[in-house]
Amino acid sequence: MAQSWGRKPAFRKLVERLAGRDPADVDAARQALIDRGTEIVPGLVDALDTDDDRLRARITRLLGLLGDPRATQAVAALLHDESTTVRRAAAGALARLEPRRAIAALVAYLRREPQPGLRRVAVRSLVMLVQTGHERAAGPLLAVIGDPDEADVVRETALDVLPWLADGTAGPGSARALLERLAADARSARVARKARRMLDDAAPPRIEEWALSRLFDDLASRRFAVWQRAVTLIARLGGRAAEPAVHAMLARPEQAEYARRVVLALRNLSPRQIARIAPLLDEIDAPVVLAALVDLAAATGSRALLARLPRVIARCAPRAAAQPAWADVHARAHRALAEAGSRLAAADLRRALADDGHPVGADLVIAAGCIGTRDEIPALLRAYLRTRGVVRLAVHDAVNEIAQRERIRRNDAVIARLPDRERAAALQILGPPRRNGRPQRRRGRLAGSLESP
Repeated sequence: MAQSWGRKPAFRKLVERLAGRDPADVDAARQALIDRGTEIVPGLVDALDTDDDRLRARITRLLGLLGDPRATQAVAALLHDESTTVRRAAAGALARLEPRRAIAALVAYLRREPQPGLRRVAVRSLVMLVQTGHERAAGPLLAVIGDPDEADVVRETALDVLPWLADGTAGPGSARALLERLAADARSARVARKARRMLDDAAPPRIEEWALSRLFDDLASRRFAVWQRAVTLIARLGGRAAEPAVHAMLARPEQAEYARRVVLALRNLSPRQIARIAPLLDEIDAPVVLAALVDLAAATGSRALLARLPRVIARCAPRAAAQPAWADVHARAHRALAEAGSRLAAADLRRALADDGHPVGADLVIAAGCIGTRDEIPALLRAYLRTRGVVRLAVHDAVNEIAQRERIRRNDAVIARLPDRERAAALQILGPPRRNGRPQRRRGRLAGSLESP
């Protein structure tokens, strides 16, 4: 593959244009190469065999953008290049390549590279590797932070790893304790100043867009440890992760398990942070994603999300009869609203329960049980007559719950006005009539024969 790409005139022409001095033409060539995808990586690795420092550096950065692990060894080798421009490009590119080899190469590079500017680039790459879940890069960074002989600009950059460490906020070994010691260290005003700023700043840590994208990719991993780690790291980002999380779900609109994992991360956000995604509920047309966000509203009690659910219900209602996925969203949204104590969509709830063409599931019935009044009794009884099994039992419980709450008895006007079938169902659900506050016992044939003359 490398040779085939290297021999293609169009590919060679694009690589030559990367060495040009016209920024617009260089950008156009870079984008044209990126559009060809990772299949050109072997050809680009071969193209590194050139005496042009500028071209080697630009190819190296391009390999980093493509993020193909096959380029890791070649890029790591460039950390020994005579050109500082190429070494800088290689140190930056390794953050996006195969983590194990990249970390080893960067740590070895820090042992021999004397220039603070280049060391800072390597440290920044190690920070990014921690941000994307590779905590083995944290040890070398802590060593840099604790080295009083290290350049201040390098130590200052290494401090960015501390919000990503999985320790607590108290104790002598915690990240906060380390920041407190650095803030009181008079030997380095620059490091002390940043440490104090980090102690005072309650904002979530920053992360580059590509690194955040990689975390969302990790959520799709089949390995439990990988996606659980991604959940933890995304949650640490706070509100910055909210909208990207929704877009990540929309990129996989049929993957319910992926959406569930995203919601696990978002549930750790504060109500104010979650509120950022509320406007998106009016635009999303993917039922799997919408169902996940409805579950998020229910789990967090976010008022901003709950306030949008009546509109979600209105959009789902016309599609619910024919499309089970939309019926599921419709029912979940009703339940979330009802469990929050809201009757904003009560009219639609009655309509859905009474409509013979609308599917009735447990969520819809539980919603009626939560907020139902005597007005919902007729609709629930119609649903009772057309359901079976677990759902019918749920309707039975919902009717009893409303009857107790509203003090509805067998001879209540709401029961008397019902058609024959619904009234019979109501009497069956409410049980035998009561005498003196106690249920009347049904007598068997033996009891009747003993009382007869």
